[in-house]
Amino acid sequence: MPRQVKGASLRGWFRRNSWVQIPSSAPLLPKVDKTDLYHTEDFKKFLTVQKNLSERTIENHLMNANVYYRSKLSIQDFLINVKNTRTAATYKNYLATLKILYRDYLKKPDLIADFKFPKQQYKPKIIPSKPNLKIYYDALPSNLS
Repeated sequence: MPRQVKGASLRGWFRRNSWVQIPSSAPLLPKVDKTDLYHTEDFKKFLTVQKNLSERTIENHLMNANVYYRSKLSIQDFLINVKNTRTAATYKNYLATLKILYRDYLKKPDLIADFKFPKQQYKPKIIPSKPNLKIYYDALPSNLS
């Protein structure tokens, strides 16, 4: 069952997550004119039909695209801001949305082609040693019946 999203909750989400700030430095790349490039309903249809994505994934892409669109920043400035203020996984999600938006939907791959996804960090699994397992086992209640 798809999750219901109301307009008021999205507005509240944008207010709570207003971490996107315009940097004081001049943009490194020229800003892309986003006025007529992105239409939510058309993009939603594209994600549904051409990309065959699930409802939850479509919601996430639309939300990420709207955050980018409302920031009024260039792609590079927006991604620098995300990289400096969010986790690598969040950066990956925004980059994936921007790649779909520019490369696939708007057919402007040259604007997004040079951005690379962050490498997945390896997190080794911590396995308890035999003495630690013995301590755990001895601490279990003996009368389980």
